[in-house]
Amino acid sequence: MELAQKRGIGLLAYASQAIHFDKASQCHVAEGTAVFLVSALRCVIDAARKHDSAASPGTAAASPAPARHGNFSALMELTHDAWRGRDIDADIAGRRISIRASRGRVMAGTLSDMLAARDALGKCAEPHGFTAVPERRPGIGEISWSLDAFLVDGALRCRQSLPTFAGSAYSLRDWPDLGSAGETLTPLRIASWLQQRSGSVQERAKKAGIGADEVNACLWAFHASNLLVIGEPPAAPAPPAALPARVATPLLSKLAARFGLAW
Repeated sequence: MELAQKRGIGLLAYASQAIHFDKASQCHVAEGTAVFLVSALRCVIDAARKHDSAASPGTAAASPAPARHGNFSALMELTHDAWRGRDIDADIAGRRISIRASRGRVMAGTLSDMLAARDALGKCAEPHGFTAVPERRPGIGEISWSLDAFLVDGALRCRQSLPTFAGSAYSLRDWPDLGSAGETLTPLRIASWLQQRSGSVQERAKKAGIGADEVNACLWAFHASNLLVIGEPPAAPAPPAALPARVATPLLSKLAARFGLAW
């Protein structure tokens, strides 16, 4: 629910007590009758359609950004500032997909297209294969996956060919949505260490028996999904101030001396 709110995804909650949402596109139903459920569902759909129509053609034209020259894989290309965190349509290995970072989703016309694009993230990116589109424009097709899971799965499949990720201090700005990922345990452990921001994630992974190439792949995937923050590690907390020495009052001193106690 929290993740849906942060990403502005239409949400239909069902509980015994009212819940108030900040997003206008989200709606809550307190009663469980069919009439109330249908009415609330219509509210969510109508709000999403209004948002899409406001961001559809007329606000900004789709525009391809200049392609970078070099042997960059599709995954590495997605970490470029021109694409990271943006809504784009992409051609990966001849398969068309829609990446909607504003919703945390990736869409394709067929399951075959989705799987082929995921498995080709480690291959060289197509020249001018990515096109930025207005935010929340409807995607290609009806097949929809979590963007975080799509990138993590693809990165792990091509981990042997990925270059070492730059830097040594990282954190996550949000928790990744890995519910539909093929491999969840390792990425979730790495995400947990990144959230804690304590110690080197590579060292902790090594002690846990996780390969350096798996950590590296997750760093590339989290960066492509715009979750990774690269920077200096947090400053070490200041040591607690020393407690002031106790000053014995005359009465307590006399009592201590009376019973042979040192004060």
